[in-house]
Amino acid sequence: MKKVILTLAVLYSLAFQCDPGTGIYDTNARDMEIITGIQIRAGNSTELQKLGNPNSKTGGIMAYPNPVNTQLRGLGSDIVRRIWFVPGVLEHDFQGVEFDVLYRDFVYPQADIESDMIKFYTPNTPNFAINVTTVPSGYYRVFYLLDNGEMYWDNIYVDHEKPFQESVDQLTADWN
Repeated sequence: MKKVILTLAVLYSLAFQCDPGTGIYDTNARDMEIITGIQIRAGNSTELQKLGNPNSKTGGIMAYPNPVNTQLRGLGSDIVRRIWFVPGVLEHDFQGVEFDVLYRDFVYPQADIESDMIKFYTPNTPNFAINVTTVPSGYYRVFYLLDNGEMYWDNIYVDHEKPFQESVDQLTADWN
């Protein structure tokens, strides 16, 4: 009986460390700083291209352009109360992870986001336009807190040096 209980306890703990969609055993798939892919969006919010396997949860928000040079615009399903920029690290692993399943009931703790952020904004509107010229160029996990308490995040690339298409070409090279 003790062996059965021990076996069930081990299987139960492993189940919460696996991606439910793929069975990939890796506790790092939810690490806040990793960037596993990026959705390229034009200045009119049109989705142009997906690179890698974006570990994003964007159901209630659309931010564009991505990559961004000076101004990130967006539209939320509710008032966007806070936006945090957390530096990210490009990671080619986790390409088989189903992030929509992995993130279904998951939210990053606000205290962890605030301890790792380099910049935050308080737009207090569903439609926002924020100046990102003080955010250094690079990859970011951008977190959005809505008035209704929902939290979403996306992978954004900031590039102050190149025009949009050159930035897209650089990102494409990074992901190939």
